[in-house]
Order: sequence, then structure tokens, then C-alpha cells
Amino acid sequence: MSQTTLDEKDPTKTRSMGGEYVHPEFESLTSEDLVRAAASFDVDATLISLSLHEPFYGHIIRHFSKVETNSIPTAGVAVSNDAFMLYWNPLFLGAYPSRVQQGIMKHEALHLAFQHCTTRKYEPHWVWNMATDLAINGSLSHDELPHIGLFPGRRPMKEPQEPRAKAIADLIAEMPAGLASEEYYSKLMSSPDVQEAIKESEEFQKALAEALGKMDDHGEWGDGDEQDGKVQADVRRILKEAVERADATNSWGSVSASMRGDLRRIAHGEIDWRSLLRQFVGNAWRSDRTTTIRRINKKHPGMMPGAHRDSRPKIAVFIDQSGSVGDGDLELFFSELGHLSARTDFWVYHFDTEVDTANGTIWRRGTRIAPSRTRMGGTDFDAPTNPSGPAPAGPGSSVPGLSSTLANLMPVSRSSR
Repeated sequence: MSQTTLDEKDPTKTRSMGGEYVHPEFESLTSEDLVRAAASFDVDATLISLSLHEPFYGHIIRHFSKVETNSIPTAGVAVSNDAFMLYWNPLFLGAYPSRVQQGIMKHEALHLAFQHCTTRKYEPHWVWNMATDLAINGSLSHDELPHIGLFPGRRPMKEPQEPRAKAIADLIAEMPAGLASEEYYSKLMSSPDVQEAIKESEEFQKALAEALGKMDDHGEWGDGDEQDGKVQADVRRILKEAVERADATNSWGSVSASMRGDLRRIAHGEIDWRSLLRQFVGNAWRSDRTTTIRRINKKHPGMMPGAHRDSRPKIAVFIDQSGSVGDGDLELFFSELGHLSARTDFWVYHFDTEVDTANGTIWRRGTRIAPSRTRMGGTDFDAPTNPSGPAPAGPGSSVPGLSSTLANLMPVSRSSR
């Protein structure tokens, strides 16, 4: 197992008090206690035990280069120069029993498997961080993870005092387990308290996220628009090998049946239309970005305009109602849209060879619309991008779309709001 040690200490990243490391969960432990625990911690022994008892996770973890470092207060995964890196602070990991140490490694392995650290980061990044942790931690046993982590359906270990943080903690406590990261992201972004927090300084947002709970570091995720094709292909190859080996030898270990299905779909490139639709709604939160001189550019202050994001999406949904689409398919699709309408508004249009603009309607947030059919002709998937007549608030033909067998979805253009 490849392992490296970094001796540099970044005081802006490692949580400290008077120059000494303070454990994020066990604040009462002295530096001497932490050093003794770290000295007895053997990362290789932990990973070997994980590979023996959890072969699926072990297969993924063995593709990481392991880096011992004080530059982060916890642990984390990232991609550096096309290599997968696992960073870990011995003062953090050493304080936990073996079961939790292995649980942290499972958590990091799933970040790679679900491609959280290899795709373009969602903004604001701290909200996406919470969403990915909620998706992963909800699928693992709570007793194998640090109590400072975020868990759907559970309040944070340390009750936050800031009013907005308390309101977000209330929201998380009501969330169900088993959702995708994009769904948790959408739920969080729907919160007025999150929207208020986004308007505050970066320092405030960082402090708020840490007050809610943070068990690992995501700081190096998605620094570019997308990781290159080689990295994406490597992730799929690693995951496919792990999935096929687990299936062939019945060695999934503690991986749940529902997660196995999700991992198989990712590994084999299968498209789950429900997940695709949910992901698209989540992506819509980050799709409307403009520049403005009223905001400071973080990288080039005073030289370039800053960024403004309109974080309330509207989505136009074009439902294929050609003769080849059965009524049962339409009922399934309307049902899924009903769940997503709890988070945002939809413009709904029917189409076959042309768009039925006369019967376009707004699916208001929190309402229900019964399945209906107004078309029965052939199919022309170019029709939604070239509406036959003016739509109340539909997208123009220049807006790129996302097509599936049931619908063509795209963000409503800013000019049409």
C-alpha cells in the first residue's frame, strides 16, 4: 500500500487552540492523549482488516495513495495529477476505535465510487459537502462513523446555537435516509435559512457548516470544470472491477441491497430515469450564473466582475405523449414529478411531433397534477427545442436540453422569467 507523510502544517486548515490540535469530536482529550493514540494507530493494519471483512470497499481503497498529513483536521479524498489520494490526520483517526476507523475509510471510498470528488463542484460548495455526506452516511451504520458526522433523520452531535444553523439542523433531522446527493442538495437549497446563509461571508458559511458537523475534508474537490476523461474512466473501471468481483464471489459485505443496485448502474453505465431526473433538478440550482460588478471576484478582486447565482430554479418539462408511450409510463413519470414538485416549480408541456403549447401549465411547488394526455401522434424529439408556438415561460431554442424517452428537460432561460 502506497503511503506518504506530509510534515507541513497549514494553520488555516487544522483546527487548533494555542498552537495545539483540538480533536473535532473529543475536545477534552489533551495533546498528549492524542499523540499516544496516533502512535498506536496503524493505517495499513486498518486497511488490511477492512479488505478482509469488506472486500468491496477494500478493492476501492487499495487504488488510493495514502498520505499522512497535518494539513487537514480529519481525513479526505481528492484527485491530484490524475491520481486518487487519501489524506488522513493521525491525531484524528487515532482517537477512534477500529470499527469507526474502518467506517471512515468506507465513507471515503464511497465518495470516489459515487464520483463526488471527480465531477465539477456544486455551488455553494459547503451545501454540496453536506448533501454528499448525508447521502453516504445514511447508508452506513451510525455506530461505525464519527458522531460529528451528518446523518439524515438525526440532529447534530453538538447542538448549534446560531439561529440559521439550528433551522438547518431541524431540516436535516426531518430528512429521510436513502436519497441521492442531488436530492439532499435540492432539499437544502430549498431552505430559506440556507438561502440567507449564502448571502453572508465565506467565513460565516464555513463556520455554519462546521457547527452542523463535519467528519472529513472536501476542500480539493472539483477545482476544474470537470476532471479529465482518463480520471473518469479510471473511476468507472475501479468501480466496475469492485462490483463484478463482489457479485462473482458474493462478497458485498455490509453494502445494502439498494446501494448495490445504485453502484451496479454507475459501474455499467445504466441510466435510471428517476435518478437522472432528480439529478437534473439538483443541477438546476447551479445552472443560472451571471457576472456582476456588484460582487467581488474571489480570484481577481478589483480586476474582474464577481459571480451571481439565481438559486431558485424553474424547469420546463416536455413530456413525450406519442402513441408509443403507454398510460402506465405517463403515470410513473407524473408520480415522480409530483415528488420533485415539493422542491421547485415546473412548466409542463406535452409533445409528440410538435409541442402542445395551448395546454402548457405551471406545476406549482407543493401541488399535485393528475396524469393527463393531449397527444397520440408520432415522436419528434427536436420539437421541444423548437416550439411550434410561443410558450408562457418556456425556454428558447438556444437553450441546451437533456433528452430521455419520457421527457426533454431544460432550465428555463433567464430572460423568460
